[in-house]
Amino acid sequence: MKMRMPAVPLITIDPFFSIWSYDNLNDRYPFHWSGTGNAILGTVTVDGETYRFMGDGRQNKLEQISVDADALTSSYVFEGHQTQGGIYLAAAYRKPILFLSSGRIYKNVI
Repeated sequence: MKMRMPAVPLITIDPFFSIWSYDNLNDRYPFHWSGTGNAILGTVTVDGETYRFMGDGRQNKLEQISVDADALTSSYVFEGHQTQGGIYLAAAYRKPILFLSSGRIYKNVI
């Protein structure tokens, strides 16, 4: 049985600057963990038509067919119906890792 996370991290710098998706990525704008909205809109234009894969808007909405997250990446896959030209879009949000001069790796953990 595959479990669905209640929230998926998109941008995680530190606890005071992080943005999460709580539903499908294109159902509403992403939020800070405190509940404050962040109006981030993601669109792709194919053959002159604009489609929305992140945020809320008037553009045609692509259907989110999967989401997966691990310690370093949150990945989404979207599809457009045949009437939308059979669009397939994969989007990945990677977390920053800093390599220090001492040879150590620094990663913010939220």
